Amino acid sequence: MPDLKKLQSLFRDGVNLIDYLKEEVGVNYNRQDVIELSYDIMAGSYNRYLNEGSLASEKDEYGQYIAEVINNLCKPEYILEAGIGEATTFAYVLKYLEAVPNSYGFDLSWSRLAYGRQLLEQFDHQANLFTADMYNIPCSDNSFDVVFTSHALEPNGGNEKAILSELLRVTAGWLVLLEPGYELASEEARNRMERLGYCKNLPKVITQLGCTVQHHSLIPNSINPLNPTALTIVKKGKQRQESFSYLCPVSKTRLKEYSDCYYSDTSLLAYPILSGIPCLKQSDSLIASHFSKFSRSSGI
Repeated sequence: MPDLKKLQSLFRDGVNLIDYLKEEVGVNYNRQDVIELSYDIMAGSYNRYLNEGSLASEKDEYGQYIAEVINNLCKPEYILEAGIGEATTFAYVLKYLEAVPNSYGFDLSWSRLAYGRQLLEQFDHQANLFTADMYNIPCSDNSFDVVFTSHALEPNGGNEKAILSELLRVTAGWLVLLEPGYELASEEARNRMERLGYCKNLPKVITQLGCTVQHHSLIPNSINPLNPTALTIVKKGKQRQESFSYLCPVSKTRLKEYSDCYYSDTSLLAYPILSGIPCLKQSDSLIASHFSKFSRSSGI
């Protein structure tokens, strides 16, 4: 494990942490580990950027655009943002979205979620936030009416099929992607995306997974012409599960909720609830084979 204090110092000095971890340190981590480490250290920076008037205005316009897309598709009772980060998109989407009774969001980084919860509270929004990764979402099949992403698939080039398969699994109605529009971008932009390992060919992969892309085009007013955002809409058209539950990412069985954790009687793993945020990545789990003998509260 790298020295986290040193990484914080490097970030304050303007060092690109992902490049540093991959190249200069040469740590033997997979890309997911590097992304989690880097973004957790950077947590709070996205919310600070919102204090800049122009960025807040752009985020407001972006959130309104996404909300209008979703409102035109359905009136979701359950919605999920996958890779929510610090909720700098979700806060504005919920601002313009017709009332959603159940809002969820997950991210690799607990620290980013903590900042995200703070921002959502400033907007008077309530959302259920939890740590997870896109390869192993701890939710049942067809859990959400709408699942959407905003540049969350972006750094996961080469893993498009695995991630899209998982997003489609937990989606009941619609999958709405706002991700780099590789196929629609300029040659300069495509070269940059390839160099940075960005995702690409999402419509092609979705088709390979047996789903139909109903819409795919660049959105108006992309902030960065070298990373233009494409809107991709996929209709799954299934019925949402009546009751929502978190699943153990190992056993794929329902987790029981306790005051300080979620627990699986099947895998015998406990998943802590840290400052009110469930930590549901497989790497977050604790082996607790005798938990049921010592727990002080009954499971829900």
